[in-house]
Amino acid sequence: MPADAKNVVLLQPGRMNDLILLIAIAICGLLHGYCWLQHPGIVTGTVAWMTWTLILGLGTGKSARSSGMRWFVAGMGVRVVAFHWIPGVVAENYEIAYPVGWLFFVLMIAFESLTWFFLGIVSFQVFRRRAIPVWVVPSLVIVFDQYWPRVFPWTMAHTLIGFGTLIQVVDLGGVLGLTWLMTAISCAIVRIVDDYSPRPAHDGFADNVRTGHSGLGFAVTVLILFGASLAYGAYQQSNWTFPADPTQDIRVAAVQVDTSWVRAEERLCELSETIVPAPDLVIWPESSLGVYSDKLDHFKNDDYVYERSREPHCSLPGYAVAGTTLLGCGVTFADDAPLEGPYRNTSLLIDDKHMIVGKYVKRSLLPFGEYVPGQSILPALRHFANIDRVRECGNDSEPMSTSTGLKIGAMICYDDINPANARETVARGAQLLTVQVNAADYDDPVALRQHCLLARLRSVENRRFFIRCASTGVTCIISPVGSVEAECEPQTEAIVTGTVRPFSKKTIFSRFGDIPVYVSLGLI
Repeated sequence: MPADAKNVVLLQPGRMNDLILLIAIAICGLLHGYCWLQHPGIVTGTVAWMTWTLILGLGTGKSARSSGMRWFVAGMGVRVVAFHWIPGVVAENYEIAYPVGWLFFVLMIAFESLTWFFLGIVSFQVFRRRAIPVWVVPSLVIVFDQYWPRVFPWTMAHTLIGFGTLIQVVDLGGVLGLTWLMTAISCAIVRIVDDYSPRPAHDGFADNVRTGHSGLGFAVTVLILFGASLAYGAYQQSNWTFPADPTQDIRVAAVQVDTSWVRAEERLCELSETIVPAPDLVIWPESSLGVYSDKLDHFKNDDYVYERSREPHCSLPGYAVAGTTLLGCGVTFADDAPLEGPYRNTSLLIDDKHMIVGKYVKRSLLPFGEYVPGQSILPALRHFANIDRVRECGNDSEPMSTSTGLKIGAMICYDDINPANARETVARGAQLLTVQVNAADYDDPVALRQHCLLARLRSVENRRFFIRCASTGVTCIISPVGSVEAECEPQTEAIVTGTVRPFSKKTIFSRFGDIPVYVSLGLI
């Protein structure tokens, strides 16, 4: 074939339109990822919702393969912007070249974007061929979000945190329930637009695959659900907003200090002693204490602590305020454990007499940070990731109790990203949620804020005050309606104080979990 003829083929209108649509959907993905970098708000949430709707609409091509590729490109665009800080963290922590860090990042987000490829194929069957009901798309979205392995389980609902009224429904169906509703509304819009838009004669699909009102019933149903969600959210906001009451409220303080510093516990102690009036509960970040035998039961005597410790040794340098309970965080090991472990990240609840009155072991380990998938088969993987010690997770969600009877549902770092961890401890009686975080390896404040956003809806799901205490941020107090009552800037030394109220009532989500996911899985 002559060269000129080849150029004519390459520039055919159909191929040019496909290229334009591929670029358009890539831009939508980039914009959607950019929303994840912004502070939550009405504008951010609206733009995110619009771009998600455009991805659903523009992602449907003339074939299943083209639809899958469009969605895959959009998924890559979302993630490359939203988590752009990951290559630097990987390169620094693994001590590898920056380009290699980027290669790891691209492979990671490509694996995560495979779900979008499958969603593209399904969307083609739903919107183009009309062979599958519309509700399958939002249902499949939340099933993938629940079960597809990901380092950071970000969902569409997290972009809606700025919609204070709408997010209240997560105490019924969790974050994934809100993601289902958001996606269903977008699907209804796409379906209605498609119903009333002309189809080209050369489209290749028979006219009888669609009718003028085929999407109207679904759209009306979703609109009713949306209105009911707003009404429910407004009611819950007013129901869970209340004035201070000294007879019920307790004073709390979260101290933000970079625990990677030598003798950081001394600085934590100094700052804690400046809090006036003395709070009922003081919280220190993850890694604020040392490495102890799991048989350690008090900090009264330095020699006693030293004998039951491994490096770095750490005692409590004189911190004991009458009436104040300290929630610190160290690492524990079994007496017969070798030097390489296993070790457990452990919250230690310490009373004003230096007695350990409660312990909690971290239940969700960070992939590639605390373990590498497959390391039990290939131990070299752990050493490649510069993970010297074997980490072990716990499985007990029982809340810890103070001497006054306050039941604390503790979590550590990555724990708060998994909704099940907070839900299970609340189901067992926790009246207050806390998380202790050590994010000193993350220099980018965006990463610190993203972690906080991923965890923020734990408070609404379970209707509990939620206190985050992080070594470098974000340290804050979140109310049962998801509003931030107090916070400090990342990467600073600071103390966040406030009053919180213990609650015992359990939400539907606390009792039954991700109902929308279970229903969707059963229907699919």
